[in-house]
Amino acid sequence: MGTPSDYAVQKITDYGRSRWFTRDERSWRVAQIPRTLVNFHTHNLLETGHGPEVDVVFLRNVLIYFDDASKLQAVRHVAGRMARGAWLFLGGSETLPPGFGDFRPIRPQIFQKVA
Repeated sequence: MGTPSDYAVQKITDYGRSRWFTRDERSWRVAQIPRTLVNFHTHNLLETGHGPEVDVVFLRNVLIYFDDASKLQAVRHVAGRMARGAWLFLGGSETLPPGFGDFRPIRPQIFQKVA
């Protein structure tokens, strides 16, 4: 390890990196097999999304840039797209808006949709 993208995979075991990622001289990429099982989307979190329900959402280090009202709106929009039982991952300094009951905490910054 020694490239800037190494930071993104630093907590993944050597086995996990070799199984699920490929590496070139500059970066790590998701390997072809898991890539066929995953849909990657960009989305304006302040707008209602469209499409199928999702099973996992990563909002790592995103919500810290929103004010409280926008954070609540963004989380509502994301929750509206998630299947029951889906997983939500937040960044280390992020929390769900107070009183937001659609998720149960699993670990710090890891939640599962219940409603």
